[in-house]
Amino acid sequence: MCVYFIALLLQTLLERELRRTIASSEIESRPLYPEARDCQRPTARRVIDAMESISRHRLITDDGTYQNLYTDPTPFQLQLIKLFGNDSATYGRKS
Repeated sequence: MCVYFIALLLQTLLERELRRTIASSEIESRPLYPEARDCQRPTARRVIDAMESISRHRLITDDGTYQNLYTDPTPFQLQLIKLFGNDSATYGRKS
């Protein structure tokens, strides 16, 4: 029950932070619904679904060096990344 409560708490905080950031920014379109329809009050489930295609792979060689490989985020995914206060360079792309 405690784990379920923590999951719901994190989901609520994620939604609250995103909605607060969207309200203070000048973003007009948030195409989170099917057919890229605009979403006025995004939910955590919709954001997770929108970010689902981003992945990271780490290649480690025999000598211990590694290389991180990222999928390129879509422009909308980059917008979501910035809304959460993260740098898009973390996701392998500089903007």
